[in-house]
Amino acid sequence: MSAKKPTVTLSVEKIETNPTAAAPYTTKSVNGSTVTYNRGETVTSQGRLYKCLKTTTQSPLQNKLNWSFTGTTEIYKNSIPPIKPLENQLWLADTGVLYTWYKDVNGFQWVQI
Repeated sequence: MSAKKPTVTLSVEKIETNPTAAAPYTTKSVNGSTVTYNRGETVTSQGRLYKCLKTTTQSPLQNKLNWSFTGTTEIYKNSIPPIKPLENQLWLADTGVLYTWYKDVNGFQWVQI
């Protein structure tokens, strides 16, 4: 069953029972109905892992009250960096360059590794 792309431009994935096997996160199913996330389900968003606290149709980025941040996942891979990165989060650009979100005396910045 294929699904429509989310209306947001963020890379969000839903994890089924196996956390290593992710499927595309969608806001609508193929027939146009809203996707519902049940308590205990897990999703990743821009390299971050969230657990659903109560049944919702909103992603962790749409309504943080329904989700619990549980940590980071693998390296975030995309042509653009993640929005609101966490300290020491890794980002692998499409160019093959690996960066870390680093805090120094001037504040936070992406530093090539």
